[in-house]
Amino acid sequence: MDKDQFFERVWRFNAIMIALAGVLAIGLMVFGAYQVYGELTRDRTVHQIVNVEALKAEQWHLEHASHIAGSDYLVMPLVSDQKRDESYYSKSAKAARNYLFVDATSEAQHWLLPHNRSLFVSRETLSHDDYINPPEPVIAQLYQVVNADSNKDKRLTASDIKTLALSRPDGTGYVEVIPAMNELLGKKLTNGNQLFVLYRYKGVGYRALFDLNAFKQISQTQLPSSTGQP
Repeated sequence: MDKDQFFERVWRFNAIMIALAGVLAIGLMVFGAYQVYGELTRDRTVHQIVNVEALKAEQWHLEHASHIAGSDYLVMPLVSDQKRDESYYSKSAKAARNYLFVDATSEAQHWLLPHNRSLFVSRETLSHDDYINPPEPVIAQLYQVVNADSNKDKRLTASDIKTLALSRPDGTGYVEVIPAMNELLGKKLTNGNQLFVLYRYKGVGYRALFDLNAFKQISQTQLPSSTGQP
């Protein structure tokens, strides 16, 4: 093989490799553009958000039921789905707005609240032992609720001031026991059917004790400040 043939083959090989690299680069650019376009145009869903402003499309539906241990009742969250079309995509905001309690042995059924204006950040059942089988009967239900747009961002979210509320296991007797808090720091159910709660409001920590038989506050005291002073 003379030098001319050798260099010609090398040149052809390099040309093929350059062409393949170009095709690969174009393929990667097309794939990347497709991914970006898909990200920009896909439907997006956010949870625990209620847009205060009126929207054109708002749908309501009941989600999966949960059994309340020690009772014949099941509870189902009523969820709002607020849809809004942005420039490139559709955005959906879902949130629990109320709860329907249904008796499995009769035709009895009722809503927790008479309206659907609030946002329920959480719902928890209170019982002495959740880990045994069968589980201990539920003593009460505990809710974290947002009733107003406290930070004026035109939305109800967990960042707004929350209310701590209680109800009977079947959803009756709903009462707000802590009207304003920023964060629930902890809780414990005592043997005397009392609920011990730690929470924070406007940078100050509090401890409170509630009677779950009467849904009354027994005591409330401020926790030590974070300055390290006794």
